[in-house]
Amino acid sequence: MALICGVVILLVSTWLHKKLFRTEHLLVLAMLALTCFSQFNITPKIESIRYSVKRMDQLAATDERKIEFDKLHKMSTATEGVVFLLGLAIVWVRSAKDE
Repeated sequence: MALICGVVILLVSTWLHKKLFRTEHLLVLAMLALTCFSQFNITPKIESIRYSVKRMDQLAATDERKIEFDKLHKMSTATEGVVFLLGLAIVWVRSAKDE
């Protein structure tokens, strides 16, 4: 759903402003790229590990699956955090242009 919303925002904004290369558009493109990376690269790996283990909390800290899961979870959290910050940057850019 996030990808669809991002593409719609990009298309509508481009149509309204009649200009493709705006700061907001570049930020939305970066958000879309990071979301795609997360959804199509990180999430499938996390789900694969989850399905191979009954309960993650019962794995030993030294188990390779637990280590990989934790690494992927940190990557996912960082990626989505950057997406959030880019969204805030869009709000800041828009508010600065409206003044």
